[in-house]
Amino acid sequence: MAEWLVEVQGDQAELAELADQFNSARLSVRKEGESYYLRSSEEFEGLSDASVVRTKATELLLLLSGVANLHAGAGETVKPGVVIWQRDDGTPDQFIPMQTATIRARGKGLLLGTEATDPTVGESWLSVARQDDKVLNALRFFQEDTTWWSLRKAYEVIERDEFGGQQSKVAKVLSTPEEEIQRFKKWANYNVHGGRSKHPDSDKFPPLSLVKADSFLRDLLKKWLRWKLDQQKPT
Repeated sequence: MAEWLVEVQGDQAELAELADQFNSARLSVRKEGESYYLRSSEEFEGLSDASVVRTKATELLLLLSGVANLHAGAGETVKPGVVIWQRDDGTPDQFIPMQTATIRARGKGLLLGTEATDPTVGESWLSVARQDDKVLNALRFFQEDTTWWSLRKAYEVIERDEFGGQQSKVAKVLSTPEEEIQRFKKWANYNVHGGRSKHPDSDKFPPLSLVKADSFLRDLLKKWLRWKLDQQKPT
């Protein structure tokens, strides 16, 4: 069957993990020879223009890298390479991009696969993100280089868009101590404004490093996604 393939370039260990995690008929990253290729029947089927395929692949890799980032932490760069139209007889036509877009994928251990018959963690989270713009936005912010601004924006998606701006609801539903949420918000706000806002009371809100803030938000996002998946289960 003729299909579009998009080469995925990056650290070999990370590409191997992505291939293990995303390996369904609808979406996969597969190794062929010495290269890895992205396939997606949902995104690429029916397209006739390689530039459109490249745009779709860039958007999809951005989402996959966000999932990988959340699941496993910092890593190298993943980027789309050549676009290939593979004919029914297996003959490839290659389309070389004039400029290759770079996608951040911070997952160093990346994603561990589960039984082939069950959705992997990555596939489950990807499904939620495709159905819910709030999840998509949060992953996009979290996928960016780690800054106080990106972490605060990711948190705001949860509190403002999911829980009506009430941190008490975030704490209750996601089983997270409210004082930890307050501490994160105080220090994020202080650092985002370059120290121009009021300094948090260090006795009440102990200083928080960017690394620990990243870890806090990573755990909160995971709880949020698990909660969303639980909401989808039949009662």
